[in-house]
Amino acid sequence: IDNIDGLDLFNDVTKFLNSIMSKHSVTLSYEKTVGVTLHLAFVVGRLKNGDTTSEYLNKEQYISENRDLYSLINGEFSFLNNKYNIKISDDEICYIMNLIKSSLPESQ
Repeated sequence: IDNIDGLDLFNDVTKFLNSIMSKHSVTLSYEKTVGVTLHLAFVVGRLKNGDTTSEYLNKEQYISENRDLYSLINGEFSFLNNKYNIKISDDEICYIMNLIKSSLPESQ
């Protein structure tokens, strides 16, 4: 990823994921952890380059149905937003929410 220290970004994304998993008592499989880590690294890179991210269909409804998870993830993104001088979109937050929700037990 251009103009970003890869190790720093990896550590920051890992810190982000660990915080969310800890606060939401969820464990991601190795495959999902790798997938989210790579996805977020490329999102940060795209935003630093001024590119846009993909639209999440029905995001307003998804956010309203999952307000607590949205607030948690949005709050955790503040560190990445500030450090890399970017703004993670609600669309990207929804993609991460979806991944976290798919790892929760059915009863939650």
